[in-house]
Amino acid sequence: MKSETVERALAEIAEESPAAAEALCCASLLAEAPIPFEMAIAAEGAMHNPALINPAAAMFAVAATLDPLCSRGLAEMDHTTGTFSVPPDVRTAVRATMSDDETLRWQTRAIHALSLAVPDANPDTPVLEVLAPHVQVCLDLAREGFATPDVNRVLHQYGFSLHFAGRHHEAAELVDAALTVDLALKPEAHPDIVADLEGLGTILAAAEDHQNAVMTFRRCKDLLESEWTEDNQALIPVLAGLALSLRALGEHREAVKLAGRASKLFEKHFGNLPVEPEGRLAECLNLLGSGR
Repeated sequence: MKSETVERALAEIAEESPAAAEALCCASLLAEAPIPFEMAIAAEGAMHNPALINPAAAMFAVAATLDPLCSRGLAEMDHTTGTFSVPPDVRTAVRATMSDDETLRWQTRAIHALSLAVPDANPDTPVLEVLAPHVQVCLDLAREGFATPDVNRVLHQYGFSLHFAGRHHEAAELVDAALTVDLALKPEAHPDIVADLEGLGTILAAAEDHQNAVMTFRRCKDLLESEWTEDNQALIPVLAGLALSLRALGEHREAVKLAGRASKLFEKHFGNLPVEPEGRLAECLNLLGSGR
């Protein structure tokens, strides 16, 4: 499709259906891959949009948003997969209409829509592969210095979903980038940075990258001790993780010392509560008991 045709159609749609124009502009700045329908209606304020919590209303909203695009050949819907896509020539033409400032604005809104589509990570959260190409776009933007809370959330939550699925090396790349974004938005002493470091250390250890896990856990430990106190209970999992990664590297003496400190902190804050048999602290207690 010729760029002049796309530009004219986009101007018409912006008058007829601003939501459709927004969906097209956002989609054009994501990956050249299918996009879930729900992202087409994830405009600003979408968390208050009843279409996102009512499936029937959602389908009407999707149709109302995407039909103006599909009827002009600017997008294609696939109802079997619940996705839509924008042809490459249309993407190129839409992007060509944008100034640098407009590109930045639409990137921000596109990543916001992506953030709404990425679920909170937990062990039961499936890895939504349909989002992977768009998460890669988010990662590329982060590496270029694009830092917003939505960028951080996408990388963090999708990274931890990969971690829970056992894909630790991929997870570490995303969570490390999320940490860099968080550091651009917050002071290093912020509690979120401590949590980011602990999470990254845990993922690196799971990936058996113990050298980098030790560096990350030490950074977290030093931050906790300098900004809070040396007996803060938040140190317990950090000391435990550091001890186990040091053991994996053959640093047994320091590992046992840190395991002992973790054990004492646990007793101070929680008494003799039982420890989960497969948790990091339980492994530390075993390490402490064996002395190696």
